[in-house]
Amino acid sequence: MPDWMQTIGKATPTYLTSHMINLAINNRPLPIHDMIGIVIWTIIVLALIVALMMLVKKSGESNDVQGTAE
Repeated sequence: MPDWMQTIGKATPTYLTSHMINLAINNRPLPIHDMIGIVIWTIIVLALIVALMMLVKKSGESNDVQGTAE
């Protein structure tokens, strides 16, 4: 696999979690950068969910206004 693809793959939450689990099983210290990476992914996903919910809510409100105007 190309180096750039490996770099991207190692930044995914599944890789970070798997890496931390393997280290924990082997009684090795957990790297703080893996934990920070998972926290960053969690914040990004939560922000996307909130933005999507706001978009859906706003879309629903505009549909209600259009429906009552007819």
